This record gives sequence, structure tokens and C-alpha cells, in this order.
Amino acid sequence: MLVKIFHNQTTMKKIYTKLLLLLITPFLVLTACEEEETVPNDVPRIAFSVAEADLQGIETVDGVGGPAIKGTVQSDAGLKEITMELLKSSGNEVIQQITSFNNVDSKLYIFNFVPAYTPEVTGLRIMAVDSQNRSVEKTISISVNEEVPLLTFTPADGPVGTQVTANFTVHTLAEGEVASLMLGDMEITDYSLAANGRTITFTVPEGAVTGALTLTPVNEEPVVSATPFTVTEKPKEIVAHTNVVVNAQGNRNDEGVVTAFSAEGETFTLAQGMDEGVSENIDFIAADSGGDNGLDLFSPGGNSWLDNNYYKDLSWPVKNETKMLLLADKDAAYFESVTAEELNAMSVGTDFKKRIEVADGGVGSVILFETADGKKGLVYVKAHDPNTAAGSKADIFTFDIKVLE
Repeated sequence: MLVKIFHNQTTMKKIYTKLLLLLITPFLVLTACEEEETVPNDVPRIAFSVAEADLQGIETVDGVGGPAIKGTVQSDAGLKEITMELLKSSGNEVIQQITSFNNVDSKLYIFNFVPAYTPEVTGLRIMAVDSQNRSVEKTISISVNEEVPLLTFTPADGPVGTQVTANFTVHTLAEGEVASLMLGDMEITDYSLAANGRTITFTVPEGAVTGALTLTPVNEEPVVSATPFTVTEKPKEIVAHTNVVVNAQGNRNDEGVVTAFSAEGETFTLAQGMDEGVSENIDFIAADSGGDNGLDLFSPGGNSWLDNNYYKDLSWPVKNETKMLLLADKDAAYFESVTAEELNAMSVGTDFKKRIEVADGGVGSVILFETADGKKGLVYVKAHDPNTAAGSKADIFTFDIKVLE
């Protein structure tokens, strides 16, 4: 009896299961159909990732400037065609048209480009067509300011003699169309205009000072550089004068006997110094004031001894003050090897003398000097001839000079 009941229960479960499957199947089929019907199939969608505000009042230089325009075009059905059109006041321009897509970009196309921004550009329009021939378009507005002519140049600075290359925008000039070119208040008359009509080269002339560059085209307003060209001091170089021979003051009154010299190595007699145009160039006087075969090197304006023992009735109209400093630790090797940079960095300081006294003729001595007109250099005592046959204080000295020019 129990076996029969169990058998009947099992049979009933199978019947119930079949009945449940029959009831559920239509519902599953209906649900599947509903899911297929809700698959998105919208028209193409266009999105710009650049803000429209960032495309207003664009400043350019020769049409270059402004941000890249980025964005996406999406299509559920797949893209068939995309057209990008630059809107201009003078007529629209198709700048890109895509009519074939691969599997990767058929549903999502990413654009990123920089158009030529000119004042006539008013916007960008993108049109998209999907595989079902549904089309949409979207426009973003653009405004570009009128370009202001610019004048730039390289290098930014340099001494007289520097070659400068200037470039200007907007205008393209031919020979004869440049009314003037100015560096500060100085007109540049010697310049070259390149074949491109926008590049001018010139050399910074003597007398030029720091100032803006100004280009004035014929019948146009001047174009002024935003920054000045800085005229710098020309790098100094060492100029050497060798074997400058002068006599001590014992021979000062002998006709043709030189006892003074300049930083440039030119020698003079006492009488020549009576000419103002000559005395203003004299920087040193050689003497043996004690008759001891030692060297006394004087600044023309430096010691009352000169008035009583040298000039007397032949006092010069100009007596330059030359500042000197004996470099006790320097020798011939240093004098020969010194560089312009090293010499330029040296100074006589506050311990300078207007009279340098060196025993035994001073041979081998190195003297730093600064002249009244700002020249700096070294005097090297190269040789000394006591010249005893001519009497005391008739020594002959030979100098080498290095001066920064």
C-alpha cells in the first residue's frame, strides 16, 4: 500500500513540472522579445568638449593661435558620413568629410583639430549621417579678433655691431615700402629686406642706445616692438703695445727726447704736452727722481714734485690723473698670460698711487692702471738702461703695455 502511494506522488510531481514549464515558456519568449525591442537606436549624437566661451575673441599671429576643437560623434546604428564645415562670413568651407568607417569608429568617432583662425571665421558645423540615413548637425560659434601687427626680433640684446633679425606680421612689404626703421630715436638706414617681405636684418650702428624697434610701412601706422633691444657694452679685448721706450726726466728738455707716454703706447716730449690736444692723451711720465737708477712712474696730475722739477715753466694744460697699483706678486709670466676677463675683473681699489717707485730700474714689475678716461690695463717694465754716460737721471726704460679696448 505504501509503495503505491509513493508511486502516485512521484507521478504527480512530473505532471506538475511539465505543467509549470508550459506556463513559463510563453513568458520567457515574451520577455526576450521585449529586451530586443529596447536596444538603443537613437539618431547620431554630436558633442563638443571645448567650451564655446573659449572660442570667442581668439587672438592670433599670422592665423596661428586658438584652441583645438575636440569632441565626439556617436551612432547606435553605425556612422555613414561625417562632414565638418568651417563657417565664414565670405562663404563656408568644407574642411573634412569622412565617408568610410572601420568597425572601431563606426559607432564612435573622435575629432581633434585646429582650424585656421582668421577674422572671417564665425563657427564650426558638424553634420553626421548614420547607416539608416538619419542625419543631425551641430554648430559651435567662433569669433576671431582682427590681428594686430607684431614686430619681434632676435637677439634681445647685444653690443654695437650685433646683427639683428626683425620679423613682422600682417604686412608683406616689397622694396620701397618701408618708410622708416628706428632703434629708439636712431633711424636705421642700412638694412636688408628678405624675399619673404616680412624679415629685415640690420647691424646695430655706432651711437645706438637701448630702445624699442619701430617699423613704419609706407602709408601705414608704425609697428612698435613690445620689448626694447638692449644695447650692451661691447666685450673688451686686450690690445698690446710692445717696446715703448722713454727717457727719464734728466733728458726732458732735450729736443726730440721723449719722457712721457699714453696707455696706447704713444710717446711724447715735454714740449709736445703744451698742446692741449696732446696733453689730454698723456697718461704716464717716466722719471728717475732720486738719481738712484730706480723707476719713478708718475701720473701727470698726481704729484707736486712734477710742478717743481718737471713742468716748471712748461706746465701742461691738461694733467690726467692715472691711478696705479704695483702688483708685487705678479711677474712676466702673468703679464703674458692674463686674459681680458681677468684684467677686466681687477681694480686699483682705494689703495692706488699716483706715483710708483721701484728700485733697480723696476725690471720685471707689473703695474695695474686706470686712466682718467676709464681705460684699464697693465704696464710691464721690460728693460732698464742706466745710461750713465749721459749723466744721472738720464735712464732709459722700455715698457710693454696691455690695455682693454
